Amino acid sequence: MQHLDRTLGNFPPIYGPHLEESHINSQHGKAWKLVNELSGRRTSQRGQIKGDTQQERVKNWYEHFVGLLGSEPDAIDADIVIPSIFENLGIKEGPFEKDE
Repeated sequence: MQHLDRTLGNFPPIYGPHLEESHINSQHGKAWKLVNELSGRRTSQRGQIKGDTQQERVKNWYEHFVGLLGSEPDAIDADIVIPSIFENLGIKEGPFEKDE
């Protein structure tokens, strides 16, 4: 609170009470909105998908996630059988049963 009281003097008088009230009432979002307005800081465009129309944004969204998935791996030895290390562990591989 002391830090806030010291810095309120730098803001125009109309904002001081609103900022202090927001701080006291734990309305941190409102307080930061006032601080950002006073400082001229803008929000980042990081989470927004680029595109002028909805169709462009959907296309860009789709291409983004297709790129994340990647492509099929180039398996050179796809036909090689990998031997099992543990055998006969008694683990059921079927659907769940009521007893479980």
